[in-house]
Amino acid sequence: MRMFWKGRKKLNNRGLTLMELICAIAILGIVTASIGSVMVVSARSYQRGSDEVSLQQEAQITANQIADLVIDSTAGVSYSCPEGVFLSEADARAAGAAVGGDRTLSVDANGHRYVVEFKSTENKIYYSEYIVNPDGTASPYESEQLMAENVKLFTADVRNFSDSGYLELTLGFEKSDRTYEATFTITARNGAVTVSGTEAAASIVTETELVLEPNQTYQLEASIIGPSDTRMTWVLSGGSTDTATQVFKDGENWKITIGQNETASEIYLLVRSNAKKEDGVTPQAQQTVIVHIRRVTAVNLNVTLQSGSDLNAGAEYLITADVAGTNLQKLMTGPSDVEPPYVSPYKVEWGYIYSVNGHAVGGDDWTDYQWQPWYHPSPSDYFTVLEEIEGSDSTAPSVRIRLLENIDEYRQLLVTATATHPEGTAGAPPVSSNKTGLSYGHVAGMHLFYKALHSYSGEGMYRGTPDAQVVDFAYDLIKGMIQAQYGNVGFLDNCVRYYRFRPFTVNEAGERVYGPWVNWAPTTNEGGGAIKMRGDTLRFEFDKNYEVQVKYWWYDGNVNNVVWPFAGMPDDINVVTADIYRAKVFFRITDSSWNEIVTDAVKLGTKEAPYLLPNNGEIHLEGRLTTAQEMGADQNYIKDHVSYRLEKLEGDSWTTVYETPGQEMYHLSPVTWNAGSGVYRIVIGLKGVPHRTYNYATQSYSESIRDCWLYDEVSGDGIFYFQVP
Repeated sequence: MRMFWKGRKKLNNRGLTLMELICAIAILGIVTASIGSVMVVSARSYQRGSDEVSLQQEAQITANQIADLVIDSTAGVSYSCPEGVFLSEADARAAGAAVGGDRTLSVDANGHRYVVEFKSTENKIYYSEYIVNPDGTASPYESEQLMAENVKLFTADVRNFSDSGYLELTLGFEKSDRTYEATFTITARNGAVTVSGTEAAASIVTETELVLEPNQTYQLEASIIGPSDTRMTWVLSGGSTDTATQVFKDGENWKITIGQNETASEIYLLVRSNAKKEDGVTPQAQQTVIVHIRRVTAVNLNVTLQSGSDLNAGAEYLITADVAGTNLQKLMTGPSDVEPPYVSPYKVEWGYIYSVNGHAVGGDDWTDYQWQPWYHPSPSDYFTVLEEIEGSDSTAPSVRIRLLENIDEYRQLLVTATATHPEGTAGAPPVSSNKTGLSYGHVAGMHLFYKALHSYSGEGMYRGTPDAQVVDFAYDLIKGMIQAQYGNVGFLDNCVRYYRFRPFTVNEAGERVYGPWVNWAPTTNEGGGAIKMRGDTLRFEFDKNYEVQVKYWWYDGNVNNVVWPFAGMPDDINVVTADIYRAKVFFRITDSSWNEIVTDAVKLGTKEAPYLLPNNGEIHLEGRLTTAQEMGADQNYIKDHVSYRLEKLEGDSWTTVYETPGQEMYHLSPVTWNAGSGVYRIVIGLKGVPHRTYNYATQSYSESIRDCWLYDEVSGDGIFYFQVP
């Protein structure tokens, strides 16, 4: 450098200056090339490093995904290639499988089959899922999905999985000019913990699957091979839904008890060796045991009309009972389903209730209901059971019946099928219907042959009759439905009835015009399946028409906790709708000599054309109820309060001439026409009759006395126009 500056001072001609420039350019080119070379090398190095990290991450993620599938397996793992199923890659290659060719790992767990498939032509791994059927076949559950790309190698070694619960998985990835290959050891939750180095090998030998039932206690058996310390510990590792399901030590033995309310289909146990690995924490061996819970959960009835017309006499039906639940078939996995012996859970006990006018034929009150002491029908008079077929593992229980009478609004038939397995005992004399002979619940199915669950005794609803029954509903049959659904519970007689009503009029087009509904209020009726209303109809004014609804249901604890009607039933299955009509009275009119003038008149004449009396002497009025439906049968507070008012037309208005007090409706006070000639009318009413109002806040009634005039100015009902000469 020193020479460079020295020469610059001495050389001043043009040639030396050009050479200096050439040298400078050469030096700059060398430096630039060096920098570019460094940048290219660094970029390539970074790319190679990035690709390698990416491949490592993808390999680890893929291995973790496969481990998630394997961890819950119960030795249901297989490794295959186009040449067959093998335990290791070495076995596959010995059979002619190509290196890096197609491979498949299948994992069975919890009734599912997870399939991981390497397709060598695509360099991809795919995942799909299936449902394992009872016969061992598999049905698609989730379609094929991409799991990993850039895959060049996929092999597995599953030789130790069934014994020790682990497998080895080798994955090879390639991207650009970089490759990555690694072997992963995957240990299932049910398998033994792997040991390495100088640690002694250890394994636990036990049943890997048990089949138990609610209420059952089972002694757990296991042995440890390897360590000198052969003690072990059992724990419940997951799946249970009932705190009563427990694992405990009884003396020197370990046992498991399944709670009565256990609803899980499978639960998991873990048995660990007390002997630890070198770290002093990890057990030298452990094993997971799957416990399959057998429990009946539902009975579904399927009804087929085989001949005849539906619900008519002569119709024949086939009814099959499909018993559903968890692990119902016998599982030959070990002694747990052999001792105590397997008891078929597919059996049912059939039951029948035939109801007529709300009473079960042959039931507790049937004799009282059938007032004829010589008439004692039985259910066989209404239907017959042709055949009952017992169920088995392959055949559903069934029954064939024939109707002997039409099913109408007065008759219903309830058929029930109660699963015997949950009951604990069945038959006569009773024998165990499950492994323990103890009940773990009540499960039944039912089918109801019916058109309606209530029937009317008349065309509508009576006003306040204490004796005449308004409606019968199938009280005994509904109790049978509740018993089939819930068993022998304490709310079989918890039936309540509420009623509501709304007034209506009829317009000129003959259409009904309704007022608003009143709120629901409890009826005062006693128990049983009869609706009589009794004093409830005193809320209805006698000169109005009403639509009335009565709703009945069963409850547990309080009336808001409805247990019947069942969910899914029609909304109006328990609602009675009927009419209560305005009261009317027919009159018979006689003269002073009791000679009949008019018979059975609900109205007589008009203002413009009144009825002309034969004389101006004394006449008599005799009244009677129109129908019991309209006014009630033998109700003294109605019929003993009939009154009439005599009015005379003066100008355009009516002036009261005479009014009777309320009295017995026959032999009413005679009328003497001492008011002279003219146009008269008689209007009909009730005097001094009770009327009730309901206080919804206190849920109580209060009563008052009212007069109610029944005549109708529009229709003329209850008005008698006549003229005195």
